[in-house]
Amino acid sequence: MFAFLVPLRNKFIDLYVFLATAFFVFPIAILSQWNSNVSLNTPVSTALNDQQNVRIAEDGNGGAIVVWEDYRNNPLSADIYIQRFNKNGVAQWGANGKPLCIHSAHQSNPNINYRNGKAVIIWNDFRSGNVDIYAQMIDTSGNVLWATNGNPVVTNSLTQNDGKVALNSNGESYVVFQDSSAGNWNIMAQKLSSSGTRLWGSTGTVVCNAGYDQKNPRLEMASSGGIYVVWQDRRNGANHDIYCQKLNDQGTRLWNPGGNGYWICSAPGTQTNPKIELFGAGFVVVWQDNRNALDYDIYIQYINDNGMAQWGTNGVPVCNATGNQSAHDLQTNGNLAFVVWKDYRAVTNTDIYFQIFNTNGTALLQANGKPLSTGSFDQINPNIDVDAGGNAYIVWQDSTAQGWNISGAKINAAGNILWNVPVCTAANTQADPKNVHDENGGMIVAWQDRRNEAVSARDIYIQKIFSSGSPDGLHEWSTRELKAKIFPNPGNGCFYLESDVSLLPLTLEVYTTSGKIIGKETVSCPMYHCGFPLSTGFYFIRIITANNQNFTVKWASK
Repeated sequence: MFAFLVPLRNKFIDLYVFLATAFFVFPIAILSQWNSNVSLNTPVSTALNDQQNVRIAEDGNGGAIVVWEDYRNNPLSADIYIQRFNKNGVAQWGANGKPLCIHSAHQSNPNINYRNGKAVIIWNDFRSGNVDIYAQMIDTSGNVLWATNGNPVVTNSLTQNDGKVALNSNGESYVVFQDSSAGNWNIMAQKLSSSGTRLWGSTGTVVCNAGYDQKNPRLEMASSGGIYVVWQDRRNGANHDIYCQKLNDQGTRLWNPGGNGYWICSAPGTQTNPKIELFGAGFVVVWQDNRNALDYDIYIQYINDNGMAQWGTNGVPVCNATGNQSAHDLQTNGNLAFVVWKDYRAVTNTDIYFQIFNTNGTALLQANGKPLSTGSFDQINPNIDVDAGGNAYIVWQDSTAQGWNISGAKINAAGNILWNVPVCTAANTQADPKNVHDENGGMIVAWQDRRNEAVSARDIYIQKIFSSGSPDGLHEWSTRELKAKIFPNPGNGCFYLESDVSLLPLTLEVYTTSGKIIGKETVSCPMYHCGFPLSTGFYFIRIITANNQNFTVKWASK
């Protein structure tokens, strides 16, 4: 071991003179448990058999909650597992996650929503011999709050699936789903109390029961109370259109209940896959549109709290370039709507494009969107999150000659691309990325991963990208964590480390910029002096606390 630190217990005069001198002090940055190598990443679950269909939500404190479908207990029948990573990248609920539902029947397709310290997760459930929907609530301490293996959301004949969930400020949950019990697909809704009791009956309440099929429902909490719901609707007997409805807190339909809601788009051709987000005084909807009868485009519409369209009849184009546009995603910060999609205008491969709209319906970027990723191979499956300041965080599946990787980017409110970086470059295929912002200018990304397929088939991995666009967090300064400092910076070959006694004992390591460790020492004194002169250049100084937190700062020797 290469020891180089000298305690100041016997150098009080030197310390007095030193502290009387003005120095430039850098705070120490959190590096934490997040893996800084994008070819390694952090495992969420590498249990036996497949883990797939990952979903992610913020945890209210800069971390993330991840839920997925898990076959570790039976390769033919999945369970639902969950894990929380705090802002420092430390898994909170044990190795490979904790079970939410391990009923002997098959459970699949989880969906999650977080609010005020609690998350509600719903999933498709086969325990009754057909597909129903069940739910569970968990707090950020990992306490499962409802019945073992979940509470029923809806139990009915035939199939109920494709559920989506939202939480209100009282801890009540709203779920929308498609239901085939009437012989065709209808849209239904359920409300659960904070204790998981069904408030709208065992089968839920009707959102739309028009003729033919209604499918693919999505919801948002209405700022005026109740929920907004959108879906694709085939009541005309031919093609799908886009419809909407508002339900109040009692489950009463408020918009044209006799007519099963208002249409958002009834243009020729088919319109499918609506996405909804709160926006302005109502909500915004984006969908895939075949009105030109040649290929698929992306359209958007703004609906106010009375159900009235604000941007003309049948919406306005997000992108109607040649070739198919699909796999769109949508997020807002309330006043700006960000849309991202997969785009085939290049003919030879698919790329990722994006667009931003204000509340007047004006597209803020060039017509048909701004390119985000236009590599030589395919880019697919974009996912987006937006912070309150109007920064968008986008991830996607990015192909190479060897397989599929995960990439990510940050975009500001003006549409400038602040960074575009690799998230995962591991071997084999990584797919279906989902992300949330970290409340500090960065993002956390989870995905399905086949790097270990010879041993554990599909796994779930996670990665944080810090506000700088780096996976190492070396420039992620946080005054909230300032319990230690290294000074002066730059220094004349030596530095001082001052730390709070609550952090002791510390392990201090010094690395070259190439990653070679050149010094390591256990520190038990709150003021230490580096007694070994370091040559001119840059170094990384890493501190590991007694509770295994990691801090790193870049330091210069003059």
